[in-house]
Amino acid sequence: MKKADDTVRLILRAYRTVTMRQHDVIRLHYGFADGYDYTFEEIAQQLNLTPQQVQRAENTAITTLRKSLQKDSDDEDQSKSP
Repeated sequence: MKKADDTVRLILRAYRTVTMRQHDVIRLHYGFADGYDYTFEEIAQQLNLTPQQVQRAENTAITTLRKSLQKDSDDEDQSKSP
């Protein structure tokens, strides 16, 4: 159970590295809001953006999340080394 708790903690920490707009886009596009996966067009209407801005926000968020998770993983690996 500890490994699952650690994974959740890492994901939540990484999630805090994105902007509020990026957070909203990820939440809506992947169904974290209400279980429905909104399209870029639907998200654009809700957030008063263009679909291109929504797609750009998602791409930036994913890049940011990956970097944050990689950094945490690298930090964890270093702490385990003798």
